[in-house]
Amino acid sequence: MADDPPDETPPADRPPGGGPRRGRRPSPVATRALARAGRDDDREGLGRPLRLEGVVEEGVEAGAVVLREASGRTWLLGASRRGLVGHRVRVVGAERRGLLTTAQQGPPLAVRELEDLGPA
Repeated sequence: MADDPPDETPPADRPPGGGPRRGRRPSPVATRALARAGRDDDREGLGRPLRLEGVVEEGVEAGAVVLREASGRTWLLGASRRGLVGHRVRVVGAERRGLLTTAQQGPPLAVRELEDLGPA
């Protein structure tokens, strides 16, 4: 009996492959991650919708354009907004999560709507 091969049948409360037991609760870390993912605007790594207002400025890196809010916080707008430098704008958008940029002046912003309020 000691020489018998081990029983290869998984216990009834475990799926094949030794995965987690059914009915087990996820860890607190997994629960928080799932909650954050549920708040995302979509599955493309965009955060919740934001309404921002500020002045468009040149970034410190070549080609970078930023939105500076009255609080001083900056958001990366991208080089395509270069024509708005010096203008006050109102933006509806969302933070692009997980996107690496060379301009380290704030999180990148995915712009959905932009209203030019004129020169600052």
